[in-house]
Amino acid sequence: MKNKTKKQLESELQNTHDRVEELRDSESELKQTIKTLKANEARYRSLIEHSNDAIYLLYDRKFEFINKKFQQMFGYSLDEVNVPNFDFIQLVAPKSRALIEDRLQKAAQGEELTSKYEFTALTKSGEELEVETSISYIDYKEGVASQGVIRDITERKKTEQARRELEERYKQLFDNINSAVAVYQAADEGKDFIFKDFNKAGERIEQIKKTEVLGKSVLEVFPNIKKFGLFEVFQRVWKSGNPEHYPVSFYQDDRISGWRDNYVCKLPTGEVVSAYEDVTEQKKAEEELQESNETLQSLFKAAPIGIGMVSHRVLENVNETLCEMIGYTAEELIGKSARILYPTDRDYEFVGKKKYAQIEKYGTGTVETRFQRKNGEVIDVLLSSSPVNPEDPKQQVTFTVLDITKQKRAEQELEESEEKYRGLFSSLRDAILVADTDRKIIDCNPAFTELFGYELEEIKGKETEYVYHDPQQFQEMGELIQQKMGEPDFFYTIDYEKKSGDVFPGETKVFYLKNDQGEITGFIGLIRDITERMQAERQLRESEEKYRGLFNSALAGITVHDSEGQIIAANKKAEEVFGISEQELMKKDVDFWTHSLFKPNGEPMEIEDFPISLVTKSKVPREGKTIGLSMAKDKDIRWFLHSARPIFNPDGNLDKIVTSFVEITEQKKAESQIQKNLKEKNVMLKEIHHRVKNNMQIISSLINLQSQNIKDQEALESFRICRERIKAMALIHESLYESQNLAEVDFSGYVKKMTTHLFAAHSELSERINFTVNIDPLFLDVNRAIPAGLIINELVSNAFKHGFPGGKSGSVSVKLKIEDSGSYSLMVSDTGMGFPESYDWKNPTTLGMQLVSDLVKQLNGTMNIIRQKGTKVRIKF
Repeated sequence: MKNKTKKQLESELQNTHDRVEELRDSESELKQTIKTLKANEARYRSLIEHSNDAIYLLYDRKFEFINKKFQQMFGYSLDEVNVPNFDFIQLVAPKSRALIEDRLQKAAQGEELTSKYEFTALTKSGEELEVETSISYIDYKEGVASQGVIRDITERKKTEQARRELEERYKQLFDNINSAVAVYQAADEGKDFIFKDFNKAGERIEQIKKTEVLGKSVLEVFPNIKKFGLFEVFQRVWKSGNPEHYPVSFYQDDRISGWRDNYVCKLPTGEVVSAYEDVTEQKKAEEELQESNETLQSLFKAAPIGIGMVSHRVLENVNETLCEMIGYTAEELIGKSARILYPTDRDYEFVGKKKYAQIEKYGTGTVETRFQRKNGEVIDVLLSSSPVNPEDPKQQVTFTVLDITKQKRAEQELEESEEKYRGLFSSLRDAILVADTDRKIIDCNPAFTELFGYELEEIKGKETEYVYHDPQQFQEMGELIQQKMGEPDFFYTIDYEKKSGDVFPGETKVFYLKNDQGEITGFIGLIRDITERMQAERQLRESEEKYRGLFNSALAGITVHDSEGQIIAANKKAEEVFGISEQELMKKDVDFWTHSLFKPNGEPMEIEDFPISLVTKSKVPREGKTIGLSMAKDKDIRWFLHSARPIFNPDGNLDKIVTSFVEITEQKKAESQIQKNLKEKNVMLKEIHHRVKNNMQIISSLINLQSQNIKDQEALESFRICRERIKAMALIHESLYESQNLAEVDFSGYVKKMTTHLFAAHSELSERINFTVNIDPLFLDVNRAIPAGLIINELVSNAFKHGFPGGKSGSVSVKLKIEDSGSYSLMVSDTGMGFPESYDWKNPTTLGMQLVSDLVKQLNGTMNIIRQKGTKVRIKF
């Protein structure tokens, strides 16, 4: 220092002074930085505390920090989660814990994971939450901590599920509605329209697959649509956005043809929708109605059907066929009241009122009634009448009688078959009603409002009974809906009632709504007012009855032949049967039939066996013979009841032969269909029993799996007993599935199998219990087999469980005998310790004995317990 100059000292002093100033500035900046950091920390802490998401800091699987939202979401405070025995896995629902543990393990191994994922969380109260979390890792203390954000997405999940269900609902509606619906996207500023969607009804009506039209121009699929006039409607609706109705018009191209009724509208998306129906059959019906008004031919003098004449309901004349039909001679009938033809006064009076009312109103009358033969036999007949003088219809009336007994029986069998096995596919209507599984209304479309007069707000949440006219029908349809549960769809016709009180017949199709898991969540009903259709059908019948002549009122095709077999006359029905006009038929002789005849078994019939040929040779009537005809216009055989009767001239020689052809093709098809339906029913019932058995086995297995986690012995025993009861019922369905007779169970075999299983389940008793089963060979229906089987299961299980405590030995036996009276006597006995004397078995307190008591009542049986040398339970049913 002594050697330093003054100048050097001054320089060092200045440097020291500058350094001190720098330190002061640094200290000021440091204080400002600390202040800023504290402000930022306060601001971020405030953001974290007021965040709408749960935020946490996790270190060594323990929570170091949680914000208020975390505490609100999960129900825990920081003190509750920041304890040694609290593991964050408690906040994860069991079904998501494997996912979380796997991610932790991978993260611990250094594997890079996506920072955001979803899982199911568990709150302190046990409530499950669907959450989304994102995690980041930071250096903390002497290791790495994870900090995360958890967002509650439960409501979002519910919204997404509701959206999927809504999309599914309207997708099913689009696919199942009976009206064709096509969706188009405008192209080239409306110069063309491209298929975007096409429903099943459209595929059926247009005979083309959806996959064949998607992406194609409507001009390519329907090349004559411009000529048809509908293309201009598409363009107008696309430009204006106003919907249009294009009235019924005829469309035809090289591929298809038919009458169409179109409605066109524009969606908010800009797509054009065309909804239309094929009304070709309706147009044909209108044409047939017009044709039926043409003048028909008069009655042939001779016909193979009963014919007579009455004046003021007194018989004046009858033909031979009528006499043979009812077993009286003409002398026994002529001059008598027509009451002689009827089995009761009620039949006689009903026909008189209805027939004369029809004649006065329409000019003719037709009614189905019953005649009584002389021998007392009652037959069904179709009676058609026409007045000789329309000015005085009661003075003289001619009538024809057709024996329709066989036809009525066939129709009755067909109706019963259709009621039991009727198909589920039929026309749907435009009014749409959506309901939940409790049959409460949740939605309807504008067409429903237009038809019924109700806005959705008026009926939403109410049961569908609100629109039924008859509450009993609502109850019956509820049972039907439960019965049909799970099937694709079905329909029914009932009377509906509008808001105005007007009642109308409605045809309804029902199909079910399902969620993503395939569970039924509701159903949709499509309803259409069929009043006009029913009126049109009634008008068609009335018109036919009004203008039908006596001859053409016959339901049979009739031909008249000369003595050599040459056709000399034929009615309209005969022209229809043979596919040619009366003039062409009159050129045909017996050889006309040579290549067209078949026996009832389908084999060709020789011309010599043809009723006309037989009558020509033997001069004896041939009645009701079944023959098959395959005319040139038909590829299939048509079946008829063919009758032929000779008509003799005054000299007693064969003059003419009158034949009738009553078609029974549909009856034969119906008989075949009935057999097919019966076979399908048996297959279906076997499959049902198989599936029920499988489902019960699955339930039993689930109970077994669940019981593995149960430590409480009493609860575990309850699970085992429940499983045994389920197995007992499952064995019934297994027996039915394996049986040829689906109505009854081989009960003796069933009991042996069930008790063998029970004894095996108590293997510890095998060396000290003598178990015997003595069952008479018998079969029981399901309604008795299931309760009887459960009774045996309960009593035998009770004996095994409680009868021999402390390693005692003894015997258990099951006996079931058939009494002379036809009732059954069941005895389950054991030599064990028996019921306590204080136990009142008539008022049981245990579940098992309560179940036995209820099952005995279900069998309409009686039960008695004998406490001598063990226990004997005797049940009669």
